[in-house]
Amino acid sequence: MSASAPLTSAIAEAVAVSHYRRRFPTYYIKAKGEVDIAYIHRNRFWPVEVKWTNQLRPGDLKQIVKYPNARILTRNKLPGAIQGIPTAPLPLALFQLTPGNESPG
Repeated sequence: MSASAPLTSAIAEAVAVSHYRRRFPTYYIKAKGEVDIAYIHRNRFWPVEVKWTNQLRPGDLKQIVKYPNARILTRNKLPGAIQGIPTAPLPLALFQLTPGNESPG
């Protein structure tokens, strides 16, 4: 891991939070773990975790796995799943937030 990796990860998370805040009421969850973005869309709660890393530690997802409609935004180029949670490329997810391209869930 390079010395700039934590900074890059923090910037990716901040960019995602900023984009979601422009469109939805947005919150942060801190319990036994954390959820980076929790937003409300069409009267439904959507938890989102941003993981801009190549490697996850076991505790990284301990809070997000508690939510059945959770989503993880990653640096991967293709959608997938981690521990049964759908993943999406962060740039694509942010693009889909723009008017006319909405697909928040």
